[in-house]
Amino acid sequence: MRNKKQTGFTIVELLIVIVVIAILAAITIVAYNGIQNRANNTQVVSLVRGYVTAIAAYNAEKGAYPTGTSCLGVGYPGGTCHYDGGMYSENNGNFNTVVLKDYMSQPPAIRSVHSPISAKWVDTAFYTWNNASYNPTGAAIAFAQYGTATCPQIGSLRALTHSNFTDGSGIWCRFALD
Repeated sequence: MRNKKQTGFTIVELLIVIVVIAILAAITIVAYNGIQNRANNTQVVSLVRGYVTAIAAYNAEKGAYPTGTSCLGVGYPGGTCHYDGGMYSENNGNFNTVVLKDYMSQPPAIRSVHSPISAKWVDTAFYTWNNASYNPTGAAIAFAQYGTATCPQIGSLRALTHSNFTDGSGIWCRFALD
């Protein structure tokens, strides 16, 4: 009788393969989240730059900045935007469709991000006028950047105070328009 050789994998070999697959999956997930953050941040910065140009054109023609507060972009859940600190800002359709109608072809749609801290939708960008927390003497824009601790420079805008998210997942960037 001949000896038949057993074929197959041992438990140790299977465990090694499972561990390697788990490590590769973890690396892929981390890389994917970083790519998503960079894509969202790039979209927000592009939106802000478009609004800065439109608001500057409005100011040049009218001799003043628009008053009030408004979300930048459209498509916020429930028609409002806010940030984790709890300050709510109505998505002022008048700002997007009347005030800036001659300076933008169409207000861009923007994707809000769901906050793990407050379980609410986080504002990604908004405009404010004479707000003591941002720029008490004029116009300002604030926007969120996720997965980073630095704010990009927006043209020649003067940077205001920036603040980190309480969970360390990003930063609020604030710039004066005047």
